[in-house]
Amino acid sequence: MKPSIAAKLEQLVRRLEELNQLLSSENATRDLEQFRRLSREHAEITPVVERYREYRSAEADLATATEMLADPDPSIKALNARDPLTQYKIEMERLSLLRPAIETARTKVTGFGNIDKATLERQIEYVGAAVQFKAKPEADALFNASFLPPQAERMPLK
Repeated sequence: MKPSIAAKLEQLVRRLEELNQLLSSENATRDLEQFRRLSREHAEITPVVERYREYRSAEADLATATEMLADPDPSIKALNARDPLTQYKIEMERLSLLRPAIETARTKVTGFGNIDKATLERQIEYVGAAVQFKAKPEADALFNASFLPPQAERMPLK
């Protein structure tokens, strides 16, 4: 994401926090016109801020997963410390079984998070054969790679 876009989104996050405070204050409804204006602004920016928070969460998840795949030992030990029902050896085996599904030939080329349009279109057809869509979704409406971090940041660590 371009730094200028991230800065603008961070500004919206701060503005939403400010609006939440203003709208929840005991004086919020003293000026009904201002209350309506603030409420409209709140309604307009809330979905944008929610999507941005989801994006940041996905970025953090990706960084965590990439780090864990590169050096799973500390992550599995941390899991064992948090959850006494887990066992180090079993979790390491589980990861070794999952690794081929996570680090595929395609992810080694395109990085994590990318979705091949042709594959997505086949999956839509497959689901459509079992479920009668009221309106068949278009692949481009379901996935847009422009929101992914740069490819270099999505590559599996060696």
